[in-house]
Amino acid sequence: MLAMRNLILSLALIVTFLCPALAQAPDYYLAEYISSDLWNNYSDSPHVPDLKVRAKDWKSFEPFLKEVKKNANGRPIILDLSVHGIDGVPVCAVGNDKSSYLATVGAIINLIEKYIPAENIRACVFESCFGAETYNGSITPPETLLNPHAKGCLLKPRTKGSPSFKCYGVANFRNIPPCALEQFLHNEFVTLEDLRIYEARPPVRLDKVTEQNMVHFNRFVLIKLLKQDGVFR
Repeated sequence: MLAMRNLILSLALIVTFLCPALAQAPDYYLAEYISSDLWNNYSDSPHVPDLKVRAKDWKSFEPFLKEVKKNANGRPIILDLSVHGIDGVPVCAVGNDKSSYLATVGAIINLIEKYIPAENIRACVFESCFGAETYNGSITPPETLLNPHAKGCLLKPRTKGSPSFKCYGVANFRNIPPCALEQFLHNEFVTLEDLRIYEARPPVRLDKVTEQNMVHFNRFVLIKLLKQDGVFR
């Protein structure tokens, strides 16, 4: 009888510790593709991704998407693309040398749809600066941007219309990753927008003072959300 009671107590303790963890498990598959120089930005993030890739160029993007497709197991997918948006040049970039490893939004969306059914994607989050400008200028880019043979780049046009899944980002100023992802996961759309609206209308550039103020505000939003997660006290 004593052995049975000890067994029951042990099982009860195991259930006590496991149940909260099971209850808090996210219902989504989070995959992060992070530019190598932005990797440390995620050191304070409390959200543990299912897949996290440190990107030095765009060569690993297709293997990344294949891995997502293979392991999501029916869970809705959140793609967090922690890449750069370059002021005045509407492309996404990865790595320390932002002039070398470039990608159009059109090419990125093409590859996502090639490997992952749109209905399986809850959202694609772009952490790039000037997200509206980047999206508007490279979802269907001018010929001068296109170079399908550029080594380590994805410089191709969009092959069909607007993506059916949501593409979120910070529109008109510099972002601080992972602020866009934090806003999406908290469902607090403070500076976050669905960038698809900028296919039909060009973004309006902010004046320098307003832009700088919004950068500070965005930093405040990020810290606030991390505090909610218990990262900062």
